[in-house]
This record gives sequence, C-alpha cells and structure tokens, in this order.
Amino acid sequence: MNGLRLLQLAKDLYVSIDTVVASLAAKGIFVENKPTTKLSIEEVNIAIATIASDAPKLQELLTKYTHNPTSNATTFTKLEFIRNLKGKPKSFFKFFGTQNYNISCLTDGYIYLSAPNSFNDPFDCSLQLINLDYKNQKNFNKKSVDRFRERLEEIGVCCFSRTNDSILMWAHYANSHRGFCCEFTSDDNNSEGLHPLDVCYANNFKKLDFHFNADDAIANMIYTKSDCWSYEEELRILKHGLSKPEDRKKKYAQKDLKSVFLGVSCEAKIVNTIKVCLREKYPNAKLYKAYKSPSEFKILFEEVQVQ
Repeated sequence: MNGLRLLQLAKDLYVSIDTVVASLAAKGIFVENKPTTKLSIEEVNIAIATIASDAPKLQELLTKYTHNPTSNATTFTKLEFIRNLKGKPKSFFKFFGTQNYNISCLTDGYIYLSAPNSFNDPFDCSLQLINLDYKNQKNFNKKSVDRFRERLEEIGVCCFSRTNDSILMWAHYANSHRGFCCEFTSDDNNSEGLHPLDVCYANNFKKLDFHFNADDAIANMIYTKSDCWSYEEELRILKHGLSKPEDRKKKYAQKDLKSVFLGVSCEAKIVNTIKVCLREKYPNAKLYKAYKSPSEFKILFEEVQVQ
C-alpha cells in the first residue's frame, strides 16, 4: 500500500471524509478536505487507529490492508499498521504444558526461544515465504545467501497471545487444559525486557525477494502466518545468534510476570508447585483458576489465594 485517497479511506471506515480529516487534525495533521486527497501510509494508520475501535471493523481493515499479496507495503509497514490498529497490549499471554521444562520456565524465570523448524505449522517460518533464487538477480550475493542459511539454524522465536481464554489454545498448548498460562507485561524502560510484535495473518503469502531487501524478506518469513491461525492473536519475540542451547533461554524480570492462570483440569501437583513458586519468587503476581461457564462455551477465571 503506497497511500490511499481520502474518499476511499472514508468508505472503508464507514464515515464521512470530514470525520477522517477531523481525526487527523486532532493529531496535529492537517490535510485538504477533498475526496481525491492522497494520504500517506502514516496518515492512513493514524486515522484508522483513531476511528476504528470495534473488533469486526479492525479485522476487516487488517484483511484489506495487510492480507493483500499484491500490496507493495513492506513487512515492517504492515507490522506497524497492525500495532497502530490493535495498540500495544497491556498484557500478553503464554501457554505452558505440564512437562518439566515448561515448569522450569516459571520456576527459573525464563522464556524459551524455539527453533522455527519445531513449529506445528509447516508454513510457519518457511523458506517458501522468501526468494533466495539467484537467477536474473542483479543484486545477487552468494555469500549473503550462504550466511543467511547458516544463521537460520541460530534463530529463536517465542510465541505469545493477546488472549488467555481460547478453548482451542488451552487444548493445543496447555496439555488439554491441564497446564497453565502466564500473563506478562512490558517495561518500556527496559530494552532487554519482553517486547513481542504481532503476527501478520494472510490469505495467501507473498514471497519476498531476499536480494532486494533481506531484512524485509526475513521479517515476512518470521511474522507471516496463514489466517486460519488468526484466532490465536499471536505475538512473537525473535532473537538470532543462538548458537548454544542455553542461549535460547531468555530471562525475564520478576515484575514482568503479572499473573498465572491454572487450566480447568490442572493437576494438584502442578497447582502446588506454582503456588510455592509464586510465594517464593513472584510475591506480586496473582493466581487464577479457570473454570467452565455454566451457560456458554466459555472459560472463566476466579482468583486463588497463593498462601
């Protein structure tokens, strides 16, 4: 997307062009109130983030502006667009199973940056989303391609979600509701803290040219997923240069952990372990237990005393 006519954006938002112009003016941006006025990507982002507030409209706009495989917008522009639409999450969540290494993530205070080839989606972080072909490439650099392939083994990704009440996610990532879910927050003053970016969901993927813009192509590969996964509302942290197994363990600060949620079927042994851990290491974190809604297909939570 290289910009948009004022009239078209107004139609997409189901508002008048006066409303769009006023929304920009409120942010100190003044544009000519004419249907043919062309808005920059930044102006479009600001207007949408200001006007669009309900989830269905946001999803419609995301589909229009980020799922289009013919769009000329860079991956970074799309990620910025999504962040402007959804806003920075006050909290984000990670689901854990009952295996010992999952328990250790809580007791030892770290998140694990997995190798992309371990993910359950074969298209996730796939080389199919990046063009490494050297044919007819004026900018081809074999050394850069070889270096990228070598470093690909040292990439680590940690996945989070904007939601903690998805029945499917509890089933898939928390050992059929027997595990737990951690709620984290970001500290803007700590650059080494947890700062995940939203995933861009797409109907069809666009293979980006590594030789034209390597950083953008790599970001496309890491942050683009099929929209069949959109219910996960996923965010990700990406790190590279992880040559040793211990490098994949990223420590988080005590204050970064806000809450822990126990699954509907969480076993007593896991519950007790988590209670002890919170008492000893995370005195400010809250504990909640999930339970089934008596009238809907929903998961609800009630606070549990740690003491």
